[in-house]
Amino acid sequence: MDLLLSNKVAIVTGASRGIGKAIAETLSVEGMKVALVARSPAELESLAKSLPNESHVQIVDLREPDSANQVVASTIEKFGSLDLLVNNAGATKRGDFLAPHRRRMDRWLCLEILCSHAPVARRVASSASQ
Repeated sequence: MDLLLSNKVAIVTGASRGIGKAIAETLSVEGMKVALVARSPAELESLAKSLPNESHVQIVDLREPDSANQVVASTIEKFGSLDLLVNNAGATKRGDFLAPHRRRMDRWLCLEILCSHAPVARRVASSASQ
């Protein structure tokens, strides 16, 4: 099936295994250039070698502040654009959910919210400068 994705660019977080890996493989088969983002270097390198289209491996812990901005900037620098974000990264910390810990909440914010915000903010800034 042709989804008209040829030469488009995607970032897939959590791409080293499971659903993220399957999404990255599917998008590449459909013709997309894919930025593969996760904390697992060996798995990402292996995936990159198996993909039919160009990819960009980024070993990043998205729980760290500014990491999402770095991923977006690196992807745009490599491919020249960004068309799709698949925010699939996830991390869990066992414990009492009702007793939030400041560091855990900050890391969750970086992982879940800022990862989605980074490409949108970049696109808005780019559109405003034109």
